[in-house]
Amino acid sequence: MKRTLTSVMAMVLMMGLAGPAFAEDDAVDKVKLNYRESNALAKFKAADTDGDGYVSAAEAKAAGLKLNCFASGARFKHADRNRDGKLSLAECKTEKRWEIRHIKKGLHEYDQRLRKRLLTPGVDARERYQLIRIRNGIANGSLTPAEAKGLLAGEKNIRKMERAMKSDGKVTLREREALHKALNRMSGAIYRQKHDDQGRKLPTPPPTATPGVTTRQHWQKGRIGQGVKSGELTKGETKALIGGQKKIQHIKQNMKSDGKVTVKERKILHSTQNKQSKKIYRLKHNDNSRPKPRLKPRPKPKPRPKPKPKPKPRPRPKRRKRR
Repeated sequence: MKRTLTSVMAMVLMMGLAGPAFAEDDAVDKVKLNYRESNALAKFKAADTDGDGYVSAAEAKAAGLKLNCFASGARFKHADRNRDGKLSLAECKTEKRWEIRHIKKGLHEYDQRLRKRLLTPGVDARERYQLIRIRNGIANGSLTPAEAKGLLAGEKNIRKMERAMKSDGKVTLREREALHKALNRMSGAIYRQKHDDQGRKLPTPPPTATPGVTTRQHWQKGRIGQGVKSGELTKGETKALIGGQKKIQHIKQNMKSDGKVTVKERKILHSTQNKQSKKIYRLKHNDNSRPKPRLKPRPKPKPRPKPKPKPKPRPRPKRRKRR
């Protein structure tokens, strides 16, 4: 009983404390509503130039630029609920409430339709990607400062053209095609500027560099190792091929000793490697092969012991009949 009394008293106290807070919230909502209504009334009076108590389409259009009061035809038709061609104060208030309710949810349907007409997601994505390409060109040195400046100016002109096309409230199909053609030209210009002789200067290799010969040496060495592993090359064949690889390395070092490897010397190196490559193929595909190691025969598995027979159950003793 005591617990129930204390709980009831606590609830009464909480309601008493919460009452002023709820009342305060109601008062705030009333102040907001009164402000909105007074604002709508002020706009209505400013738009009603002839003082007849109604706002016509011409008056709404004239006042819309300054007061944002239903200037567009579609918005005026939406606010005119009774379709008499003019707006009353009650219709203005109703439209204001509708506008506030839809703004809370997000953009209302009319604004969404306008937004869809103005959206150009494909153009915006291509503009962002082209700016990334220009920045990468500046970072890796393939674009000079002058080239980057010209390309950025071209991107700026495309954005200016896009804004001009959106100024009338709609981007038509022909205008979208014109934007994509301008972006195609800009893409080609970015590629040409990044791949021309200007910009990044690649380091010139030293005159003794033989990258092609070195790569072929590594490749032939791998082929020999694979032949040894698979058993296609015998010990004598492997020894002969390794000797050929050492010979090529010796010739290359002699040619580099004078500080330069001429075109004629490079041809000699490649012809020697061609012979070595043919020799590797011939020795790997001949009849000779490395004998495979003899494997020990697998021991036969031991026979499993036979399971012991189960003992027979003892017969139950017969019960004696009672007399």
